[in-house]
Amino acid sequence: MSTPPPKSKKTYGEAEKRSLLENFDLEVADKTRAFRSHLQATLSSFLIRQETEIFKIPRELRNMTLGELSTKWAGGWASTTQRIAREKIEEAEREREREEAAQKAEREGAKRKRGTVGTPDATPERKVKSRKDQGQVAGKRKPGKTKKPSAPSTISSQGPSSLPQDHIFNPSLPPTPRLPRLPKRNESLLSINGSPLANPISPSTSLSTSESGLDLPDPAEMERKALSKSQANRSPKSKSSKKKRAPSLIFRPSLAVPSRDTNDTNKDGAEVRLAHIGLSDGRTLSFNPLQLTPGRIDDEMDEGGLGEEEKVKVKVKVREEVVKALTEKMERWKVV
Repeated sequence: MSTPPPKSKKTYGEAEKRSLLENFDLEVADKTRAFRSHLQATLSSFLIRQETEIFKIPRELRNMTLGELSTKWAGGWASTTQRIAREKIEEAEREREREEAAQKAEREGAKRKRGTVGTPDATPERKVKSRKDQGQVAGKRKPGKTKKPSAPSTISSQGPSSLPQDHIFNPSLPPTPRLPRLPKRNESLLSINGSPLANPISPSTSLSTSESGLDLPDPAEMERKALSKSQANRSPKSKSSKKKRAPSLIFRPSLAVPSRDTNDTNKDGAEVRLAHIGLSDGRTLSFNPLQLTPGRIDDEMDEGGLGEEEKVKVKVKVREEVVKALTEKMERWKVV
């Protein structure tokens, strides 16, 4: 087996050497730039973390050295701050107690000094003179007024007696009417106050009168009387005071057949024909088309016990009647 011939070394020209060096410089510059950017990012993150950790430290502990902090350390920043504050309070309390003890000692010392300084004893002559003076002063004093014993309190001041009294029970009762009166509406034959009531169906009255009294009242007539009575009670002085308004919607029972000539009086004094709407339950709804308020209509329909569907139908019919009444009223103002 023969040995292979030696390989010849490849030689680079000047142009190739220059291109290789330029590529190497570019690669070194890229690596350097990458290392510097990574170092800059790491350093900025470290600074941010350092500032965050420093901001976590309370302001009271930032000026302390590591030795002072290690002696006061209680396992955390909050607990260390509480411990320092508690020690400050205890130190202030001890200082106050020491000051109080010192002031107390000074006061006791001053009292002791004042007690040791004795006053000169009084001589026998001064004692005798003072006794004489006291006797003269006592003689000059006027005897004080003797207090009179307080009189015992009378029975009247002690309050009413519990003993039985011989008072006469004579209550004042209202006078009983001499003649019996007719019973009021929805009143029993036994009145509340005991006044005698006349029998509405007596033997002296005729059968026709009793039968006419037992007939059902006419709703239209009752309504007309109520409206005329409310209009008669109106006065200029009562306009300022608030009164209960008559209902806008009148619910008539199924037995009452509304007459088509039923009229109402407007604010101007003109008569307005009442409109009538039949309901599903047999009742009839009567109203004045020119005197309606939307809010009052809803409340009165709720009081009348109408359902939602029937409310909608009634509102539509009411709107038609109002438009019809307004059209008829405007027809009167047409100039021929």
